[in-house]
Amino acid sequence: MEGSNLRGPVALCEQAQTKMAAKIYGPTTIGPYSKVGGEVTSSVIFGYSNKAHDGFMGHSAIAEWCNIGADTNTSNLKIHTIL
Repeated sequence: MEGSNLRGPVALCEQAQTKMAAKIYGPTTIGPYSKVGGEVTSSVIFGYSNKAHDGFMGHSAIAEWCNIGADTNTSNLKIHTIL
C-alpha cells in the first residue's frame, strides 16, 4: 500500500501485502496471502499469517495461519502451529 518503505533484501510472495506506512527491513520474507504492517526486520512470516498493525517484530519466525495483535513488540520470537 501507499507509503510503505522496504529496504532489501525483502521477498514479498504471491498476494502478500504491506500496509500503509509499514517499514520492512531485510532480510525478511513475507509469505503468500500475508499482511504486514508496522516495523519488521530480519524475520520470516509464512503464508496466511498477519501482522497487520503497528508494533515491532525482529529476528522472528511466524508459521502459517498466525495472527499478531495490534501494538505487539517481539524479538527472537518463534511461533509454530501443530497440525
